[in-house]
Amino acid sequence: MELVVSTNNANMDSGLLDEEECIQLAIELIYAAEQLLPAGTGEIQHNLSVEREKLGGD
Repeated sequence: MELVVSTNNANMDSGLLDEEECIQLAIELIYAAEQLLPAGTGEIQHNLSVEREKLGGD
């Protein structure tokens, strides 16, 4: 599997990963995104948290 993350400013390509590694990387990226969000973005933070939990993150 491969995980590709793109923003307006950057692209990140994980290279080839097995399924477990890809899921773990996705969980870590979602967690990092949650930490970077400014105050007042509760709905976005909640949605990210729900997706992280679906992937098996705490």
